[in-house]
Amino acid sequence: MELEDVDNQHRQDGDSADTQDDTRTGRTLPPDLMVVRDHQSREHVVPVARFFGSGWDEIIVRETIASGRSTRPLRLAITLRSDQQNGIRRLLHLLDTPFKGAIVGHAIGCGCMTQAIIASRLDSNRAGESTLVITNSYQLEQCKVDIEEMFEPGNRPSIEVVKSSQDIEASELLGGGFDIVITTFSAVVADYRHLMSLWRILDNLDENDSDDNDPSGAERVYQKICKLTFFSPLYDQSWARFKHVIVDQAACSQAQGQFRKALALMQRSATILLTSNLLDNKWYKSRSLVQAIGGHPFTTSEEYHRVFGRAQDRQSDTQRQYLTRLLMALVVASPSSALPLPHLSVHAVRFELPREQEIQAAFVIIRYYRCLRVRLQQEGVSGKLEDIINETDEKDTASDIKMIATAQSLAGHLAQVDSTQVDHEEMKVSVEGFLSQCRTALNSPPDQLPGYKQCKDWLAKVVRGSNIYDDLLPHSARNTAESYDDKTPKSVKDTQSDDRWRMRLNAIDSVTLGEGRIGRTLDILRDLRDHTAGNLVDFSRYGVTRPVPTHHNKILIAGRYERFLTLLARAIKNFLPDIRLIIYDRVSEKTRSTNRHAFSYSRAEQTVMLITGNTHGANLKLIDATAVMRTEPWLVHDEEIEAWSRCHRTGQSRDVTVFQLMAENSMVDLFVADAQDEKDKNLQQYMRYLRPDGTPLDVLLGELRG
Repeated sequence: MELEDVDNQHRQDGDSADTQDDTRTGRTLPPDLMVVRDHQSREHVVPVARFFGSGWDEIIVRETIASGRSTRPLRLAITLRSDQQNGIRRLLHLLDTPFKGAIVGHAIGCGCMTQAIIASRLDSNRAGESTLVITNSYQLEQCKVDIEEMFEPGNRPSIEVVKSSQDIEASELLGGGFDIVITTFSAVVADYRHLMSLWRILDNLDENDSDDNDPSGAERVYQKICKLTFFSPLYDQSWARFKHVIVDQAACSQAQGQFRKALALMQRSATILLTSNLLDNKWYKSRSLVQAIGGHPFTTSEEYHRVFGRAQDRQSDTQRQYLTRLLMALVVASPSSALPLPHLSVHAVRFELPREQEIQAAFVIIRYYRCLRVRLQQEGVSGKLEDIINETDEKDTASDIKMIATAQSLAGHLAQVDSTQVDHEEMKVSVEGFLSQCRTALNSPPDQLPGYKQCKDWLAKVVRGSNIYDDLLPHSARNTAESYDDKTPKSVKDTQSDDRWRMRLNAIDSVTLGEGRIGRTLDILRDLRDHTAGNLVDFSRYGVTRPVPTHHNKILIAGRYERFLTLLARAIKNFLPDIRLIIYDRVSEKTRSTNRHAFSYSRAEQTVMLITGNTHGANLKLIDATAVMRTEPWLVHDEEIEAWSRCHRTGQSRDVTVFQLMAENSMVDLFVADAQDEKDKNLQQYMRYLRPDGTPLDVLLGELRG
């Protein structure tokens, strides 16, 4: 879910402060309301007050008053995992402070956080004072571009990028003239080995053993270090104009422990702002570190937990680690102009599914059961199904209740059947005309329901444990498949089944492949390959309305269902043999590490990595991916979250394009549309509890079982 500040970017200075004008929708909202956008870009107005807390309000207000900073709103794009709902709510505490925020969903980690915090410092610069930025080497140019885009063309700051120590000597930095200087930790070190030895000496000295006339040994060593590094401006009058130093911890990870002590000494000359992992949870007791960045020091663990909360149900502290480094940075950040969102373009690609009567009938009966149960409850009929069936004399009601029993039995099997025997995704997808048939079913006897007989046959297959996935195939492929055993190959590397799969793929290709998910996936892969090679492709046929970058040579495909990915892998090998295919599944960690390395350093024209649902959120370091294809956009699971997050990290220099494969007439779209017609109050009631990327069927099955 994307939460957007209702302050319009084009709002004039003379507008009233008591109302917030959203020119896109023509609405005028009071200050206690905000607009929430869900995954389908629909807007909802919700009260801001329910997200508020008090702990961070006091801290930020006190820091703001003490520093005398402006109270103009700060638009800060914050990214978090979409399943960290508590963390999102805690971050929204900032909404009733001088800081205004926007949470950008879908679990894209901490992308562009460094640039966002850098921009938050710029408005506090006064004439003759500049900002020094220390970041990663591969992030220099992108950092400059991001900062420039945050300002109007006529009001952009002057920025100097320093890539090496030679550039430092040759530049005009001593003469001033630049508002922002961007460099790297390695570029500012004249003698790295000597510097490391000094760091080790500094680490063993007591920095507290000193007086006003005789500085401590730690500070004397540190002054020597300053002569070897670009930090010398903090002790040299010619560099005194740098009043803000923003440091990306990843840029100096080789000297993390020693760098921490140096920051405490540097704090007296400049405001230090840290980003990234340097503010992890395990550092929360370090008063010197927190004070060095101007944050609020936590004296006890209880005070820390009061602000950030405790981990629930034995969960890890990942959520609190995100909050620590994000909120700590916000405490010392000053208001800035509007910040850009991360460079992550998302395109919805529609495809059609085979309109199988078995799946259609299953949903009709489930929908019929729900509506009928509501009607019986309104009439006062209650109790166990078996008792009601035996005690009811009316023919129509008895037939209805028998249908309830059938639907409940079906739902129970749907909830308990093994995922290797049923493709749940196909069951979560409806067909055209589903809603009209459901409404017709409300006034029809059971034997006249559309697909009633087919549904009973389908239910019988589920009870027998048959492989109903083959029933979704065309008849030609289904007949061929009957001669195969019911077991799916455990791995796509199973070469013994090559001929069998090739026969099945050829059969599928004649009818289904050109319309379904596999067909759409292969089409996109072909077009991305041509697009990257310079033969520009018009992606409008996929429903893409924005330009698609021309650098997609490493593509990540994440999915939950191993059966589908197995079939997709076979399809890629047969129909796109030139693509280098890497399978990331349940193999050993050593093999997964090899696969990650092969993907990151692949020089093939096009490399595709398939991530199956068996990796359970493994540490995927896939920062080199340039495109992501999501096969189940309405589902959230660890592998997809991890893949999405890793593809857009701080310092990603290229855009990441995300293709979401959305089925036509999906259950999510239909249930939302049905809830909006205000005819089914019960449906509206449980729709409120659906996650934006959830599926109504899960809620429905839980309701049936309950």
